[in-house]
Amino acid sequence: MTSNPKSLSAFPIFSGLSEEELKRITQLLRPLQIQPGEMVIREGEVGNQVYLLLEGQVSVSIRIALPAQLGGKATPEEKGLVKYSGDDHAIFGEQGLLGEEPANRTATITALSPCRLLEFSRSDLDTLVQENPNLGFKLMRNLCLIMAERLRQANQDIAKLTTVLSLVLEHRHSS
Repeated sequence: MTSNPKSLSAFPIFSGLSEEELKRITQLLRPLQIQPGEMVIREGEVGNQVYLLLEGQVSVSIRIALPAQLGGKATPEEKGLVKYSGDDHAIFGEQGLLGEEPANRTATITALSPCRLLEFSRSDLDTLVQENPNLGFKLMRNLCLIMAERLRQANQDIAKLTTVLSLVLEHRHSS
């Protein structure tokens, strides 16, 4: 059930790695089968694994709560943000590979169809860094590129949401 080493290079975390490096990584990856409705990651839980979506479709959702004065509810509700399929070469949970402590998950990932995933943990990364610092550097560089892109996207989203919120509040005060 593991993936062909060459096919792993389509995942951004493994971009630019040699076939030999990909073969070594393949030895550490753990295959998972997830059924529709099962959660791969639950928001708020602690984890130190990254997941690579090989086949199937997942949704990414977060809990949101608007203040009551903006028409919000007392209890947070789940809001779906994105759907990924195996063709997207999606990875999620990458924050769990970084930092001293396992990371609190920032979203919930739920299978929408039967999914085939590969799991890669912080201890796997640590093993690779110890064995081959050059490979470890490449993986860390790729993780940094992924995190930088996600941070840029988050900043753009925050700017858009701040603009909308400002307009809503301005409209409420002028009414």
